[in-house]
This record gives sequence, structure tokens and C-alpha cells, in this order.
Amino acid sequence: MDTLKMELRDAQASITKIESTRDLSSVQHTKIVTAGTEFSDEEFVETLDKLLGHVDMAQVHADPVDCPPPDRRDTAWHLKRLDVVTALEDELCRAQHAEISEERELFRLQVLVERARLKVMVQRSLAQKKKERREMLARASHELRRQLKNTRFQL
Repeated sequence: MDTLKMELRDAQASITKIESTRDLSSVQHTKIVTAGTEFSDEEFVETLDKLLGHVDMAQVHADPVDCPPPDRRDTAWHLKRLDVVTALEDELCRAQHAEISEERELFRLQVLVERARLKVMVQRSLAQKKKERREMLARASHELRRQLKNTRFQL
């Protein structure tokens, strides 16, 4: 997941850099509008080649459908790749949201447990005070009975 985050940040930084350095006013080809910035098909393919150039498309485990030869890598192919990146970003956001929600719920449960623990402590303290008071009253009652027993009434 961390690798995915780093790749996503790198891609976003590259796109931002390209958007900030590229003058798009001279472009007269078919336009693709993405996030308020226009790219021609050729520029879009070049940009994606720059962004995805480090990816080895000839890996043994690569699916041939996902890795067409360079002469067939057109805008549609790159848009599929972009859709995959977007889907991964959405999944990452969902996972982060679920993690945050679970942490909130965990925190709420911890607060409830702490409140219950404090209530138990208060109840134990009250029970201990009541017990001590009963014992004190029992001792006082016992002492009074003993004194009454030893007292002789004079008439």
C-alpha cells in the first residue's frame, strides 16, 4: 500500500510539473480535457510514456493483453492504464476511509470501556464506604451492648 501511495504521489507530481511547464496554447490537435488542462492525443501519449516509461512491459508475468507492443500503444491503451490507476486510487481511498472509520469506532469503544471502568471504580468505592460504615456501626452497637450488660441500674 505504501508503494502504491509513493507511485501515486510521483505520478501526480510529474503531471503537475508537466502541466506547469507546458504551454498548451499552440496545440491544434484533438483535445483531451483532464482536470482543467487540455492535452492533444500525441502529447497525452508522450506524457504517459514519460510517466510509465520505467515500467517494464516485457516482464514474464505480464499479461499480453495488458502489454501491447510499442507501435500499438495508443491513447485508448493509455486511458485503460489511467483507469486502472484511478481505480487503484479509489480503492486506496476506500481502504483509508475504512481504516479511519475503524479507528474512530475503536476510539469510541475505548471511551465507553473507560467510562464503564470509572463507574465500576466509583461503585466499588461506594460499596467499600458502605461496608466500612456497617462495620463501624456494628462495632459501636457491640460496644454499647457490652457497656449496657456491665452497667447496673441503681434505683
